[in-house]
Amino acid sequence: MRAIDWRALRGSIVLFAFALAIGVAAAGSAVRFHGAASRSHDAQKQRLESIRARHRTIDEQRWLVESRLPEFRALEAAGVIGEEQRLTWIETLQEVAARVGLPSLRYRIEPRTSYGADPDLDSDAYRPFSSVVRVEAGLLHEGDFERLMRGLATRRAGLYRIERCDLRRAGPSFVMRAGAVNLAAECDLRWITFERAEERP
Repeated sequence: MRAIDWRALRGSIVLFAFALAIGVAAAGSAVRFHGAASRSHDAQKQRLESIRARHRTIDEQRWLVESRLPEFRALEAAGVIGEEQRLTWIETLQEVAARVGLPSLRYRIEPRTSYGADPDLDSDAYRPFSSVVRVEAGLLHEGDFERLMRGLATRRAGLYRIERCDLRRAGPSFVMRAGAVNLAAECDLRWITFERAEERP
């Protein structure tokens, strides 16, 4: 049996160890590169999903705006959104009173104030405001009052609500004569409008 020549094998062992070290280092680098590439891929995938989600949201918002725009324009035209149309309110009251044939009509508009009675009406974009119109009307009989309220409702003169109404006799006895005032009505009508939040201080 021949003796092992360690001096002859030393070079081969060194080369093998060197190659093994290089292989281990290369394998480690490959693992690290794969991990970094995988993380980068996941990040890019999440970014793509985020972009797609934003595009879906934009499309949904655009559809909502386009579908609701006619209603919004109608509310603007009716004086519900934007500046108050006080002249329109008064002209409507006068027109309905004349059509009903009321013996007398007086009114007073109070200053505009913030309307916080209904929190559901408030939003980040628009704020509700209101003005009370106090109406004092002379009536021939109680049917005139009903016709007055019905006439206001059919004119669509903005958005309003009846805050209160009081009816009382104007004299000791009824006089069935055109132009006679047998009943006195006093009503508070609250007109509600909306303005963009940034347009009010």
